[in-house]
Amino acid sequence: MQEWLRYEWERSGIPLSKTNEACGVKNAATRKYFTKDHLWYYPPPEAFEQLQKYANQHGHKAGRPYFSLNGRQPISTKDWAKMRPKFYCPTGITNVWEEPAVRGAERIKNLSKCVHNNQKPLKLLERCIEASSDAGDVVWEPFGGLCSVAIAAHRLKRVGFSAEINADYFEIAVKRLENYDVF
Repeated sequence: MQEWLRYEWERSGIPLSKTNEACGVKNAATRKYFTKDHLWYYPPPEAFEQLQKYANQHGHKAGRPYFSLNGRQPISTKDWAKMRPKFYCPTGITNVWEEPAVRGAERIKNLSKCVHNNQKPLKLLERCIEASSDAGDVVWEPFGGLCSVAIAAHRLKRVGFSAEINADYFEIAVKRLENYDVF
């Protein structure tokens, strides 16, 4: 998206310095939405709408429409919003999340030995899922292990899918999923 956004603006023939005018800001658009480095920000729908309208009004007539996927009409603000990644972070939560190792009833054991050395805490997985999805969204766990992500997803009313190649882990995960309510 970063490269496409910049490409579409440059294709319009309008100088990058005009992105700020288009968004009605001093330097945020040029510095955040059109940077080539890792500090790129996904423009909010309102800013995208302003950029798109400006480019289509002031850009080269021959290249219109700008910011279009089909070459006939620009992407709507609503469609742009759907393309943005989801991230919800409650106030007071930092970007460093700590959760103690899994212990007690949540830890899956075979007699006294842990079945899987990398079992993740459900509380941590739930925080990740809540921060990046909505109820009803699909959550994919490509390396299922004991399928903790699938359990956390189900508890949060998401649709969880998991894959596990190790037959032993797979069998344990199936039994665990059948009885997930115990946590």
